[in-house]
Amino acid sequence: MIDYHIHTSLCNHARGRMEDYILRAIKKGLIEICFMDHLTLQGAGAANTMQPGEVPLYFQSIQVLKEKYADKISIKAGLEVDFDENLVEEIENLTNIFAFDAIGASVHFSGGLNLASRKSRNAVEAGNATNIIKSYIEKLDRMLDFDFFDIICHIDLPKKFMGKAFSVFPSVLPVLKKTAEKGKAIEINTSGFYHPCGEFYPEEAILSECFRLGIPVTLGSDSHSPEETGRDHELALKMAKNAGYEKLCTFKKRKMNLINC
Repeated sequence: MIDYHIHTSLCNHARGRMEDYILRAIKKGLIEICFMDHLTLQGAGAANTMQPGEVPLYFQSIQVLKEKYADKISIKAGLEVDFDENLVEEIENLTNIFAFDAIGASVHFSGGLNLASRKSRNAVEAGNATNIIKSYIEKLDRMLDFDFFDIICHIDLPKKFMGKAFSVFPSVLPVLKKTAEKGKAIEINTSGFYHPCGEFYPEEAILSECFRLGIPVTLGSDSHSPEETGRDHELALKMAKNAGYEKLCTFKKRKMNLINC
C-alpha cells in the first residue's frame, strides 16, 4: 500500500513531525509514501503553504529521513503546487532545482473563491454551481497546457463543502481526455470522505472514465496529521479495482512506475 499525498507542518495548517508521519506509515504497513506539501505562490493562499525559501529545508529533511528509514519504507519527495498560469515559470524554477520524485498540481482558487475553504459554502448558492464548475474546469484545462506536474490532486474539489450539486461530472470529461493525452495521473484522495461531500475524490463515475481512458491512478490520504496517513486506503484500493484498475502508479525522479494493486 502507498500514500502519495502527505503534508507537513511547514504548510502552517498541518501538525506533527515528518518523522511521525513515517512512523505511522510503517505501523500501517505501507511500503511507500510521498511527502507532497503545499507550495502556493499566489497571495490568496500565502498563509497555508511553505514559503519558497523553505523548499530547500523541506527537500533536505526528506532526504535525511529517507536514508534513516531506508530498510523499512520507501520515502519520496514531492510538492502539491497550486496552479497559477502567471507563475508557471517561477514554479518550474523552484521545482527543477531539486530532484523531486513527483509534483502534484491542484486548483484551489477559481472564480474568486477558495474552493477548499468553508467560507465558500456560505458565499455561494447551489444556483451558482454551473458558473463555479465552468470556471474550475477551464482552469484545469489551462493547467494541462503546462508540464510542470505529474499528478492532478483532488480533481473534483468543488464538491468539498458544497456537495453533489457541485459535482464536476460530466463537465470534466474533456479534461480527462486531455489528461490521458498528456500522460498525467490522478489520485484517489481519501480525505473527501471526511469533508461535507462525504466521498473520495474523485467520485466513482469520474474514476471509471479515467480507467476507460487509460489514466494512471495513485492513492493519497491528503494527511495533515500523522494519524491520517494511509487513511481508508483499503477502501480506495477496492474502489480502484472496482473501476477496473490492476496497477497503481508511483514515481521516482519524475518518472512513473506501475505496481500491482
